[in-house]
Amino acid sequence: MLPLPPADRVAGGGVPRDAADDFREDLPRAELNTLMGECRYGIQAMEDEHFGMATAEMTRAGCVVFPHASGGSVEVVDGDSRLLWRTEDDAVARIGGVARDPATRDAIRRRLRQHSARFSTERFVDQFLGIVEESQRRPESRNSLELPRIAQLPSASSRRPSS
Repeated sequence: MLPLPPADRVAGGGVPRDAADDFREDLPRAELNTLMGECRYGIQAMEDEHFGMATAEMTRAGCVVFPHASGGSVEVVDGDSRLLWRTEDDAVARIGGVARDPATRDAIRRRLRQHSARFSTERFVDQFLGIVEESQRRPESRNSLELPRIAQLPSASSRRPSS
């Protein structure tokens, strides 16, 4: 795993100093969700993160995320080379370039928000229930695994309160 770029290197790359000097770890979930909702940018420094969960969460919160160019995070940002990095210098250049160009930043944010719907909890639950329901329809699977019928359950989107 690569360490996060020092705050002064990020600031030197074009990110305003006050936006780059607050690094936090191991926050309670509620505090993390609040913080992500207030942020414009995120850095995912873990190499080969299996799914890219942190990247997906930051993206769903509206952040422009700069993940390491490995693991599941690449798919979460749809392989956007303007965001992916392998070295500290690469990260500094990517972050500075996007931060200095509001039109590019806004276009990336819109594109990521659209793409991030693929990683929503609602979509995951709906797809999971669909797989289970489909497996129950196949005669060969009924003999090996008895599951309760769940076809009557509402979809995940109808179970969630609107925001």
